[in-house]
Amino acid sequence: MIDGNMVEYFAKEPNELIKLCQEVIKQLKESQGQSNYKEQYTQLHAINKAIESLERSGVAVPESLRAEKTKLAANHAFNEKVSNKIANLTQQFQEIINTENPNVKKSTRMQSSNGRGKRSTNDITPQKRYRELIINVLKKFGGKAEVSDIIEEIELQLDGKLLPGDLQLREGSNESVWRNKVRWERANMKKDGILRSDSPHGFWELNEKYL
Repeated sequence: MIDGNMVEYFAKEPNELIKLCQEVIKQLKESQGQSNYKEQYTQLHAINKAIESLERSGVAVPESLRAEKTKLAANHAFNEKVSNKIANLTQQFQEIINTENPNVKKSTRMQSSNGRGKRSTNDITPQKRYRELIINVLKKFGGKAEVSDIIEEIELQLDGKLLPGDLQLREGSNESVWRNKVRWERANMKKDGILRSDSPHGFWELNEKYL
């Protein structure tokens, strides 16, 4: 819990707050080790397909294959949580900037429209698709769910349907494009009144009108 003295200190020394945030992100990244998030996802997906194929054929699945799946799933889940934390920090910082200084957001849009902003040249899933998925997933969970559960369910529903650009990793956060787009769509949905703005931290919740 941050007390009043710390708030006063950071108000006087805002650069120290930036250094603190950088150190937090650095430690989060270090906790991921040297694992490649995208590579883990691809390996896990391939192993799942292999196991499903063997089971459909009535062939016994080697225990070594199941063990490797368990190991990869555990590492993938851990790294996903770390990536989610970093992505949440990034998004919340951006939301603060957009709220306190709307001109920054306007400048960013102008930069992108002038072709100077970085964008993937690969095909990506349309943004509106994520709104549909978020609404459907939340309805499945009764209108309210934890962020990790929502993204996990969306990942299952998008299995085999993601486009090349969706799987690219964004600079700085080690988060895939499609996950980042899910989070930004959440912000859009809050603005449009589809999601509640007073939900507990870490939860997304539909307004009654959309249940």
